[in-house]
This record gives sequence, C-alpha cells and structure tokens, in this order.
Amino acid sequence: MDAARVEVISVSTAWILASALLNPQLLPLIGRDGLHPMEDTLRGAEAQLRPALRYLLFPTLFWLPPLRCNAGIQWSARAGAAMAIAGALGIVPVTLAVGIATVMYLSVISVGGDFFGLQWDALLIEVGLVCTLSGWAHPLLAALSFRWLLFRLLFGSGVCKLASGCPLWRSRDAIRTHLWTQPLPHLGACLASQLPVWFLHGLVDFTLLVELLLPPLFLLPVGDTVTLGCFIAVAVLMLGIMGTGSFGFFNTLTVVIAVVLLPDHAAVGVARLVRATRWSSATDTGVGGAVIDEVESKGTEITKGLASAAVAAAASTLLLLHAAVSVVPFRKCFRLTKKRTFWHAIVEARATLHLAQATRPQSPGKATAANGTATDAGAITGWRGRLCDVAYAHGLDVAFRVGQSVPDSLIHRIHTDLWPTLERCHVTTGPLRICNAYGLFARMSAARHEVVIERSDDGEVWTSVRWLCKPGDLSVTEANEGLPAPCWIGLPRLDWRLWFLGQQPRVRMAQLGVTVPMPPWFTLLCQKILKGDRAIAGLLDQSEQDMVPCAMLRVLYFRYCFAPRGTGATWSREAVCQIGPVLERSAVAASTIAAAWRAHKLRKETKNTKLA
Repeated sequence: MDAARVEVISVSTAWILASALLNPQLLPLIGRDGLHPMEDTLRGAEAQLRPALRYLLFPTLFWLPPLRCNAGIQWSARAGAAMAIAGALGIVPVTLAVGIATVMYLSVISVGGDFFGLQWDALLIEVGLVCTLSGWAHPLLAALSFRWLLFRLLFGSGVCKLASGCPLWRSRDAIRTHLWTQPLPHLGACLASQLPVWFLHGLVDFTLLVELLLPPLFLLPVGDTVTLGCFIAVAVLMLGIMGTGSFGFFNTLTVVIAVVLLPDHAAVGVARLVRATRWSSATDTGVGGAVIDEVESKGTEITKGLASAAVAAAASTLLLLHAAVSVVPFRKCFRLTKKRTFWHAIVEARATLHLAQATRPQSPGKATAANGTATDAGAITGWRGRLCDVAYAHGLDVAFRVGQSVPDSLIHRIHTDLWPTLERCHVTTGPLRICNAYGLFARMSAARHEVVIERSDDGEVWTSVRWLCKPGDLSVTEANEGLPAPCWIGLPRLDWRLWFLGQQPRVRMAQLGVTVPMPPWFTLLCQKILKGDRAIAGLLDQSEQDMVPCAMLRVLYFRYCFAPRGTGATWSREAVCQIGPVLERSAVAASTIAAAWRAHKLRKETKNTKLA
C-alpha cells in the first residue's frame, strides 16, 4: 500500500508546485523592473564567479539567453505549472511532471534572493526531488524517505525550540505572544488571542509533544492505530497554524507529506479519490516494485526488464544517498561525531537537572509580563514540572547508557571517514536545496514593530502606503483596515520580508541613532514609491491608478499590538522613531536615497558624541 501513499503525495505536490509557479508577484519581485531584478543577480555572478562556479551556485535555467527577460520568466513559470497540472490530471506521468516543475521552481528561487529564501521553498524542492525518485524506486523505500523527511521537519523544529533558549517557550507563553507578533496574522489570530490562558499554555505543550515525542514513531514499526494518531496530531497542528496565520503552502505541504503515515485502508481510500480526479487511473509510481512482475510476464523482454531494474536500483540508491547526506544538517542539534562531545553534553544536562531539582522553590511565585498579565516564572511548575523532570531524567539516563555502549572504534571511523564525506556532499548540493535543515519558530518575538512608509505632497498631510496583509494606518476606518484574509497558497512575499525589518535589533539601532542597515530592495522600493512606479502595484494594496508620484517620503517604526477587548478595534499602535531623513522627489536614485540615510545617521551620531 506504500505505492498508494506515494501516489497521493506526488499528485498533491504537483498541485502545490503549480500554484507556487502561478504567482502573480514574480515579475514585480524578480522582473527587469522588480525589487530584486534577476538580470542584476546574473550579471553580478558573471562578473565575480568563473563559469563552472556560477552555474553551481545559481542553478537556474535563466542562464539561457532567451529566458533572461520578463517574457522568459512568465513562460518558464507557466510551462512548469502546466506540466504540473498535466501530471496531477494524469495526462503525463506525475513523476516526470513533478520533476520538471521542481526544476522550474528551483530556477525561480535561485535568483529570487531574500524573497524566495524561506524554509518552505526549500522544503518544496526537497519534496519534489523525493517524489521524482519515488516514482522509480521501490514503494517501501519511497515511503521511508517521506517518513524521514517528515521526521527531520518536525523533530528539527522541536529541537531548535529547546536549544534556542527562548524564554517564551520555557514560560509557555510562546503561542500567546506569537498570535499578534507573527508576520501575517489574520482574523483567526485575533479570535484565538481571546481564549483562556490555560488553553493557550496547553497548545504549547501540544506543539512540543507533536514535534519532539511523536516524530521518532514515524521511523518505528508501530501499528496502524499509532500512525493514524500521529497523522491526526500533525494535521491538527498544521490546521491550528493555518487558522491563526498566513504561511503560504507550508501547512498544506506538511499535511501532504504526513499522508505517508496513513494506515493501509485509509491510504487506499484517499488514493481512489485522487485517481477519480485524474483522466488516467493508472499509477506511474512504484516502478521498482513492478519490475519483477514485468520480467516474469515477459520473458522475451529480459533486456527491457533489466533496464527497468537498473533504473529502479539507481533511484533507490539516490534516495539512500539523499537520506544519508540529510543527516548532516542535524550536526547543529546533535554532536554525535565524537564520543567525548556526546558524553560531556549528557553529563552536563544531568548535572543541570539535578541542580534545578535541588533549588526548585516549593511555592513558585508569579512574574508579571510587559502587558501586565501574570505568567509562570521560569520553567513549567507544579505537577507538570515534576512529570517533565521524571521524563527528562529517564531520557538522559537512557542516553547516558547508550553513550557508554558505543565502541570507540566506531565513533572514530564515523568521525574520520564517513562524516567528512557527507559534509562535502552536503556543501556541494547546498545550492540545489535538496538536503536542508529545518527549524521553524525557534524564537518568538516579544514585540511587534512595523516599518511604515508615508508619502506626502506638501509635507503636512501624510498618507501611509497600504500593504496587502500587514496592518497600516489606523486612522482609516477600522472595519476596512482590520485583519486581512488568510493566504494559504499565494504568500505576499514583500509583506513577509518587511516583517523582518521590524526586528528588535534594528529598532534599537534606530532609537540610538546608529546606522540601520537596510537591504538594497528596500531602498529600491522607496525609490519606486517616490516615482509612482506602477510595476510594483501588484505588491501593494493599491491599484495602478493610485500609483502616482509624490513629493516627499518618510520611513517610520510603529509598535503594534492587538487592541483591548471592548474597544471595537483590531489593532492599536504608537510611533517609535523615524528612520533617516524625509526623502524628497529630487532624490529618486537609489544610491542618492542610501547616501541621504547614511549622512543623516552620521549627523545624529556626531551630535550624540558632542552631547556626551
């Protein structure tokens, strides 16, 4: 029944690839007049890298001269999307369709810069590779590859949460804060923030349970009931994230990968539903499993059977190699290359646990958060804390005994022979994004600062530029400016990148008068807004008719949070500081804008030095 699971995942991945390639924001982002022009990226690579290295670091089809234009971007994306749709409908083999669409999407994100550097973009490339090889490998090996990928995605995210040392995860306030500080919240986040505190704390426990305790079961031969429960838990977690924030196709893709956990009868039922939507009900997955039948039924075609068997063996070998190389990203979480490092980590963790148990107060007090609400001080307390201590202590004891039982010779061979080879393979295949490290939501932001761009014609009346999914000017009617609709497939990538510009270090630098480093695309965005460039109208919540030149422009930081209950508003905000000087229309060149910001910061730094 593994072939049915692989078929469902492959067809679903084809639909996701089609939706990702049919993104109307491609030209405003990487087109000739976009914020991160593809042509500039390729020219820079040509000027600084030799031919072999430039093709390796930027694996894209846009190196071909006919495709190095806006029409080439559009036709390449449409061709990849059409191929993916044809594979999903059964017109062409879904394995071939997913492979071609994956190559097209890799070509886009290789020149997309910051806008296409998200973790789920790399995850889609890796899933596309596994789907392509799974169509030729044995179904059992294909299913194990998807289980290993799902394990790395969830378990890596859970380990990063613990390793980051974020106090919000330790105090179980991570989700309470995440609801209003996440990049693109929608109405569901505002409603969820009004749930009881104990329920939101329970969601933190549930998240860590799904990401830390369940993933090892993906790789074990457990019963159908356990795997079905794991699938339901993963699906509930992803639906909860979708219900409160916009993360593009990440949640849908994760649920699609989790289909590999379905029991046999459920997988067959889902596969029948998928085949009912296809023109051809024949499956093109599991070729390796059908090779033996083909050789037995067609004894006169031994050559053809041997060729198919060779292809199946090659695909299976590549899947095994991919699984081995993908272990390398875990080196940041598990230092298992040397026994001494492993041993010291376990000993230190046990000592820390015993010290925490000895110094734990009998009646823990309450700490007051910045918003005035009472939260648990430090780690989990009460009966939950004792239960966590017991489970953690038993886990450390097991790891301690495992570390004692590992032979020194085996550890030495892994460290000196195997591990360096895997690391070289990982570095070489890095630009292809086929072996990635995943660690989602490792640290939660404690405050929400937004970059607000305002424009004016007279310097007296300022109007905020409206974004697609970000909070804007609250002086506008709240009913029209409230939370946006969720974006579960097409992600507004400019809005997402602007959220990173509001992180606390940048805000602190702006308050102190230190030069705030801004990416080149942001400077280009200010230039295009000053000029009223209609090429970026698709990235903003404004029509092309509203894109008119303005005389002046300024950039500010605002602090946002959800409005208290009973006010009838969604957001409340307060001004923090202004970034740089007021830009006039005469400074429409990007270099002039950047120079004006640097000069302004230098003047402020000189003034502060004289005052000191």
